[in-house]
Amino acid sequence: MRLSAETDKQPVKACSSESKTPQFLILKTVRKGDFFMIEIENSRSDDNVPVKGSGIGLQSIKAVAGKYHGTVHIEKNPQTFRLNVLFIISQQSDCISMQGS
Repeated sequence: MRLSAETDKQPVKACSSESKTPQFLILKTVRKGDFFMIEIENSRSDDNVPVKGSGIGLQSIKAVAGKYHGTVHIEKNPQTFRLNVLFIISQQSDCISMQGS
């Protein structure tokens, strides 16, 4: 749940700010075999670019991904921001059962 809260916060904020460019927010989840991926892509402009170091959202996302042996990939360009978080599900099962012991 914590990952969801962090991944949703900034894109919604970016898309709700006033801008001269069209705004969008795309959220995808995909499961293929032992892999589960969360992808979030949103519009961005100079008006809604956060100041570096002003938040802990990406740090929190990276911490959650690291805890469950996942990876985080970020792509930025002047018009869009894309975040991918990839988990290997078979590793998650092992990790979860070890935590319950």
